[in-house]
Amino acid sequence: MKVYLSFLLLLCCTLTAHAQLEQGTWLVGGSGSFSKIQNDNNTSNTTIYTNPRIGYFVADKLSTGVQAIYSYQINRFGGRGLNDHSLLFGAFARYFLLNKEQPLNLVSELGYYYGYYGSDGVYNIVNSGKHSYISLAIGPTFFINSAIGIESTISYLFNSAQNNGLHLTIGINVYLFN
Repeated sequence: MKVYLSFLLLLCCTLTAHAQLEQGTWLVGGSGSFSKIQNDNNTSNTTIYTNPRIGYFVADKLSTGVQAIYSYQINRFGGRGLNDHSLLFGAFARYFLLNKEQPLNLVSELGYYYGYYGSDGVYNIVNSGKHSYISLAIGPTFFINSAIGIESTISYLFNSAQNNGLHLTIGINVYLFN
């Protein structure tokens, strides 16, 4: 019975929660991922990705801020391998499309990122340089209470090196009241 009442209370709190998408609110959060793929033909791929962010709501439902993107990838082919890494910094603008009182909202985002990449590995060949991205993203955000939102976005990335593509992320954000 206690479990049932606890679940019912949590459900009621969740359903009545609303987002703090008002002017003057701080946004702190980000996303991250880890994957490891091992194939039968003695190859493997390990990827670490992290994306912290901080922003400020300059108007209701509109936030701007800065974020960093770091990725590290290890590819192994037999006894040899290739390591890729990149570090980008940038700015974003996010706008929530639905009513700010709803526990489920739709976020859109435009971002610009600039940074460095590097590769090393087979025969100690080193490749490095600078690159930039423009990102357009959209996805749902579910507010589990008035301060925490869990989101999933799909982004289209325009890269200065012509490596355009889709990117799916799942993240969590904390909304700090003014």
